[in-house]
Amino acid sequence: MRIVKNRTRLAEQAGVGLLEILVAVLVISVGLLSFLAMQMLSLEADRSAYLRTQALLIGVDASERVRANPQGFESGAYGSAETEEGSECYSAGACTGAELAQAEVAELRERVRQQLPRGELHVCLDSTPNDGTPTATACDGSGRALAVKVWWDEDQDGTAETLVAIGVTPR
Repeated sequence: MRIVKNRTRLAEQAGVGLLEILVAVLVISVGLLSFLAMQMLSLEADRSAYLRTQALLIGVDASERVRANPQGFESGAYGSAETEEGSECYSAGACTGAELAQAEVAELRERVRQQLPRGELHVCLDSTPNDGTPTATACDGSGRALAVKVWWDEDQDGTAETLVAIGVTPR
């Protein structure tokens, strides 16, 4: 009779081990998916920090170029430089401050387009540099400081909405 009782107990517990394994696999799967989600967030934050750093470096470079060219600043060439082409100013060696300003802005715009997704750069007189969009820069033309505005598409939705702005005053 003992043999029958043991068989009954084994029959009652049949599949319990398989159920425990299934629960363990489920818990491990949820943990791995959570880890992958955190890894994706980390990669997005890393990319965002990289793009912000590139925009900031370009903005600082632009501000240093403005400070190094007081003739271009005083002539207003940085704020009005809308040309898309650089000049042969560097190779000729003899150019005015305004020509140098236009060449530098064109060079910086090209650098922004190459290094930032949908990158746009605008340099203008603006008393409130932290506003505007790439299509409507919100440059009011007032004040004594130039605003270097760099936009890019951080979230990859096709619209450049992230802005880094630096105000530049002459020495």
